[in-house]
Amino acid sequence: MKSIAEVGIVALAIFALTAQAQKPKGTAGRMGGDAAMLVEIENSWVDAVIKKDIPTLEKYYSDDVTDVGPDGSLSTKQKDLDDIRNGVFAIESGNATDLQPRIYGNAAVVTGVGEIKGTYEGQDISGRYRFTDTFIKQNGQWRVVASQATKIMEQQ
Repeated sequence: MKSIAEVGIVALAIFALTAQAQKPKGTAGRMGGDAAMLVEIENSWVDAVIKKDIPTLEKYYSDDVTDVGPDGSLSTKQKDLDDIRNGVFAIESGNATDLQPRIYGNAAVVTGVGEIKGTYEGQDISGRYRFTDTFIKQNGQWRVVASQATKIMEQQ
């Protein structure tokens, strides 16, 4: 069974995947305002994880963020950042498709499918995941308050 930290880190990784993300299907060229800002945030996330850029990651997290991993385990902001800082969690590469930002006033949801190549505690966690990230706009800044990832099982 995967540890709570590993599962939370996978959820974080999925959030981070969008560095190489495409604009959502059907919205290319039409995205503006808050939707574009959310995609930009998602786009810069994986670079920050790869570079262990903790200050950038800290500004995107709500202090009380909840990461829900593929097995339902929870992780916190501090645990995720510590694991990145200490190299416990590392993303080598990632991409995301089907990004769908939806704005509801000062709340937003971004869904997509991500594929990562990475490790947690030296174990391969590479794969495809469907994810949902929930944001709240606080003092003019979008911050993730919840992130959830589910591993996509390969069809046999």
